[in-house]
Formats: sequence, C-alpha cells, structure tokens
Amino acid sequence: MGIGPFPVVYNGIDLELFHSVKIQKEKRTKNFLMLNHDLPEKGVSNGLKVFENIMNNYENCRLRMFGMNDGGKLPEYVEYYRDPTKEKLVELYSMSDIFIFPSISEGWGLTPLEAMACGCIVVGTRTGFVEDIGRHKVNMMISDPGDVEGMINNIYEILEDEKLETNIRNNSKECIKMLNWELSCDRSEEILLESRKYRQDGK
Repeated sequence: MGIGPFPVVYNGIDLELFHSVKIQKEKRTKNFLMLNHDLPEKGVSNGLKVFENIMNNYENCRLRMFGMNDGGKLPEYVEYYRDPTKEKLVELYSMSDIFIFPSISEGWGLTPLEAMACGCIVVGTRTGFVEDIGRHKVNMMISDPGDVEGMINNIYEILEDEKLETNIRNNSKECIKMLNWELSCDRSEEILLESRKYRQDGK
C-alpha cells in the first residue's frame, strides 16, 4: 500500500509465571509435550506421526498433550490434560524435554514460547513467531510446515547430540527474555506516545 514501515511489538510472556520449576522426572525417559487442537492448521496429526516414529526407534519416550477439548480421539499412549491451570501448564512444560510445534499455519504461537521459557527445546515449523525470532540449531530446531520427515530428523539430532541440546536450551531461555511482558508493554506505550506527539506536531 506504499505505507510503513511500522513498529512491531511482540506478544509478551509473563516470565514471573512461565519459568522452569523443579519437577521430579523419570530417569532415562525423554518427555515430549504438544498442544492438542481441532484446527487442521495446528498440524496435530503430523505431530503424532513425528512422535510415533521417535517412539518406535527410541526407548522410554513419553508424550503428554494438553488442550481445551476432551482428547478422546488421541492414541492411548498419550497422557492428556484437559484445560490445565496455568500452574499445571508450567509443570508440564518444566517436566518436558522437547515441545513439538507442528503447525501448518500460525498467527504467532504462544505455547511453544511458554515452553521455551520453562526450559523445553522447541522442534517446530517455520510459521508464526518462528519467522520472527526462530534460529535453526541456535534457539530451536526448524523445518518447513508439513515436513514430517524434517521434524523427525531434527528430533533425532537433538537426542543424539548432547552439546547441541544444551546450547539450544540455554539460548532459547535467553531469547525469551526479550519477550518479557513488561518490555512489550513499555514498547507499546512508547509507540502510542510517539504517535500522539506526531499528531500534535501536525506531521
């Protein structure tokens, strides 16, 4: 339209709530977490294909899921949490090693960012927030939307490379700090004040 560029304010994360908490984990178990959703754009069926491949090739893998529906259509191996409280969600994030983010299309994607804040490694697709702040093998593992094989390979790489796993986990926590809710609020206020001054100056 020939206008812009415009300032961008990222969705903020409440880091006082979303941070890793001490949870007793099962030894030698790799814990996976994924959002359940009825919209096809969320790619849940792809995410299940990804996990089933991993489960069939690695021992002691466990998938937990959460969402607003009853989860009745999910496979029996899924441990499902319907409409968890925020505190329970923090526990689920904190006890998980890898968050599967298989969206085909996404406006932004808050749940993987909350997971990152709680110490999860996000293995996801290049959509939503990933296009803005995602960096492959730096703060998450990225593949194209719908690329099931790519997500599987990214998880294999994490499971087999302890140094990469540690680096991504640390980098993702640092990345999330710039999404602090207070910083986003402050930036929004600055933009509104600048806009008011712009109008008052008659420009």
